[in-house]
Amino acid sequence: MNAVFSRELRSYFVTPMGYIYLAVFWFFAGFYFTGTCLVNMSASLSYVFANLFNICLFLIPVLTMRLVSEERKAKNDQLLLTCPLRLPSLVLGKFLAAYTIFLTGTAITLAFGIIISFFAHPDWPVIAGNFIGLALLGAALISIALFISAHTENQIIAAVGGFAAGLFFLLSDAMVSVISEPLLKRIFSALSLQQHYNSFTLGLLNTVDIVFFLSITAAFLLLTMGSYERRRWR
Repeated sequence: MNAVFSRELRSYFVTPMGYIYLAVFWFFAGFYFTGTCLVNMSASLSYVFANLFNICLFLIPVLTMRLVSEERKAKNDQLLLTCPLRLPSLVLGKFLAAYTIFLTGTAITLAFGIIISFFAHPDWPVIAGNFIGLALLGAALISIALFISAHTENQIIAAVGGFAAGLFFLLSDAMVSVISEPLLKRIFSALSLQQHYNSFTLGLLNTVDIVFFLSITAAFLLLTMGSYERRRWR
């Protein structure tokens, strides 16, 4: 796993992809922080984290689009599948490389708390809750996007598939407020990423929400391993 992780992490900085992702993420994070906290001299980062939800939905597919699709296009995946490398190590190595870049980007939110301390008293437990929520959201979205990337040789299609998944989650959140049928409302609410994420923006650590994101992450990582396994025996 260490070899895969190191190779994938290094590839983000051999190409411009890692720099572009971090620059765009930091730009939007800084934009919301400046407009919310610095201009209004507010100590609350909840609005910043709430907006980062949408940024992650559409930015993470760009981060993950090449993880598997690039290898499939170059036929390097056949070599990986025939070498004595366990599938969990292969998938987790790729996942953790993308997740490391993601966490590097989100680390700036902790710096925001330090900046706030110069003119107010930041609520560190709430900031920590927000950071944990964003980290869990990122893990779930990366695992979903990795699964999509494993099913195409085209990086653009992998990115578009990730965008489509993000749009689906946004629409499912909207459906919760417009559906009147109680059963369907409960189903969409249970599957809504934003519904489970919102409590973190208030600094609340709910066990149900934590398990929800961890379950999605584990499920899609297992599905990605299954995709590799099917190709191995073709």
